[in-house]
Amino acid sequence: MAASHPPVCLRCAAASTNLCPHLRRSYVAVRVREPEVSGVLGIVHRLGPRGPVRLTDDLVKYGDARIPWVLASQQLMLLKGCSFTDLEAELSAEGLLPPGAAPSA
Repeated sequence: MAASHPPVCLRCAAASTNLCPHLRRSYVAVRVREPEVSGVLGIVHRLGPRGPVRLTDDLVKYGDARIPWVLASQQLMLLKGCSFTDLEAELSAEGLLPPGAAPSA
């Protein structure tokens, strides 16, 4: 699985579901065993006669020969060992959520 938003701790996941209007509607909680910074999303350029020339928007992995020519807008994470989880149950088990309360408004 790949993502442009880094994994967060349990407490921050709860705050996100309360503060983000998009997450208040719905979300999927995923446990990640091995997060790995893998590349960037951005505009790839090449050298032109008068300087850099825009080519395309693309996902570019670190180690790719084009990486020095990317104007990055987001860092990408490769998420390994993923499993879906019940955020409310985890928050409750850690004492971060009162029984019966939902993490989002």
